[in-house]
Amino acid sequence: MKQRLGLAQALIHQPTILLLDESFNGLDPIGMKEFRDLLIELSKKGVGIVISSHSLEELSKLVDTVTIINQGKVIFQGKKTEFLSLGSIKNVWLLKTDNLELTKSILNNLNIVFSEISKNVFVV
Repeated sequence: MKQRLGLAQALIHQPTILLLDESFNGLDPIGMKEFRDLLIELSKKGVGIVISSHSLEELSKLVDTVTIINQGKVIFQGKKTEFLSLGSIKNVWLLKTDNLELTKSILNNLNIVFSEISKNVFVV
């Protein structure tokens, strides 16, 4: 009930951007679907939506772009399809290198999925 009231308060002024923090917590399956459908409708109407959540399964049904932040640093940013192609993630490492090509070659040879997040810095 608190989630629904908070959402109603957020929407009453017809915002152009909606910031949501753990908004799926405490919702039953029907409430989750209704909430997801509402967010999809808002997005179609041009409302920008930023969601902070640990509910990756629910988010995967909604988002186009994924940004993963760890201890205040962006460790992944990209399209949902790129994120999902990483598969099941148990551990994430930041790898900084001075030899970009050698590092890429080693990671590829070991079949390790990685994403370059900035110059010479990878998420592995």
